[in-house]
Amino acid sequence: MYKYQRITAILLLLWVFLFGAAGCSTETDSVGSEITETSEIKTSETSVTAENQPCCRETITDYRDGEIQERRLKFYDTHDNCVREEWYGMENGEPYLIRTETTVYEYNEDGTIAAANVNDGREQYRYGYSTDGKNIREEEYRNGELYMVSEFIYDDHGEFVCLHGTFHDEVTCYGGRWENEYDAQGLWIKGMRYDCETGELREVVEKTYDENGQIVQETRESLGGEYTEPNNSYYEYQYDENGNHSKTTQTNYIKDTLISTQVNIYAYDTDGRIIRREQYFNDELQSLYEYAYETIAES
Repeated sequence: MYKYQRITAILLLLWVFLFGAAGCSTETDSVGSEITETSEIKTSETSVTAENQPCCRETITDYRDGEIQERRLKFYDTHDNCVREEWYGMENGEPYLIRTETTVYEYNEDGTIAAANVNDGREQYRYGYSTDGKNIREEEYRNGELYMVSEFIYDDHGEFVCLHGTFHDEVTCYGGRWENEYDAQGLWIKGMRYDCETGELREVVEKTYDENGQIVQETRESLGGEYTEPNNSYYEYQYDENGNHSKTTQTNYIKDTLISTQVNIYAYDTDGRIIRREQYFNDELQSLYEYAYETIAES
């Protein structure tokens, strides 16, 4: 299945589960592994600028109440990275272009992304990697000027622990620091997120797996803070006979009161690519997404 692999600090800021904090240079996780602040950055002698020519196209159509609401086209290069994305709305049954985003990638010799130039270079991201291939540094430029530097810290299982963000020479802490626990097979089973300033426990996430190592249950308990109420979310995951993720059921509570239930049901083609997603909210169908894939012939 084609993947949109552009990694940006902006997206990481929206995913609080992935956030981290400053000040975790010599912490020890709950199974005794040392977390190091810096790792050797792997560099490549040369990087190759990828041709900004798509080889494949993915079409995502959003239906609501049986009618097309919007359509998104995603074009991928041979590395399965999205080089162009187009958003269309619908008016009187006809599509109209809302916006377009283009990305030109530069690749290291080992295939990792060295840089991503977005919308004719108005935004640029440059990446650094550890010797084991983990993305540990990202530099964000806007109109050619350095805007932000993000450094990602992992534990010795390769799981994310914290993020240091430097903005205008000031190191900023984002979201908290994770301490992770693993089972005997090395599967991530529990994470605890601590406030990066006070050290208070803010969130607990636990996962259970089936005999194939696929996650089947997940609980997220937010302990609240100065401006938020404690809340819990529970997830159940199901898979089809081919091992594809076929259904997610999410129930959300504030304190002990059920607030909402969300269900996503997925269908796949014979290549394991998603072709349909049904999205329900409190047992009512909210959106239906259909996916289509095609190879673009070389000109």
